[in-house]
Amino acid sequence: THYLREGDEIPGHPDWVAMETFGHSQGHLSFYQEKTGTLIGGDLLLGRISPNPILEMPKEPGQERVKPQLQLNDSLRRLLDETLTVVYPGHGADIKEPYDLIEKRLKHQHERAFHVKSLIGNDRRNVLELAVLLFPKAVKRDPALALFETLGQLDYLDSLHEIESEMVDGVVWYYNK
Repeated sequence: THYLREGDEIPGHPDWVAMETFGHSQGHLSFYQEKTGTLIGGDLLLGRISPNPILEMPKEPGQERVKPQLQLNDSLRRLLDETLTVVYPGHGADIKEPYDLIEKRLKHQHERAFHVKSLIGNDRRNVLELAVLLFPKAVKRDPALALFETLGQLDYLDSLHEIESEMVDGVVWYYNK
């Protein structure tokens, strides 16, 4: 009967609250029951793969685009502060060691980002060039997801002040500092 937001109790399910866990999407919610440490995590934390940070248009014209990889990282870090015993993901088996997997996902994402930095090297590269280098098969099969993931790594590197960018003739070029 209404939209759920951060901290709202789930109607008909006492002790369950909504958590805004953006990153995979701008409307992604997880549902948490603190007393049991149970999280219905959707696509926030998956056992076999990391969720793709889906790039979406800003809600209002002229707004800066969201940076879903940074949001996803924040959402995962936020779980480290909760008492979790099990995470029920949107795909795959239940996650009974969520903290280990969260740390693994954050570490892997950090390492992938620095791999992207190494692919830039002393050159200037755009997102498509890097996506082709990073995901040569996936960029043909699902170019949008390959581009979203690559842009997410660039956003992360930018947040660490590891790279810079400049737009030339409508193309954003990335280079190492």
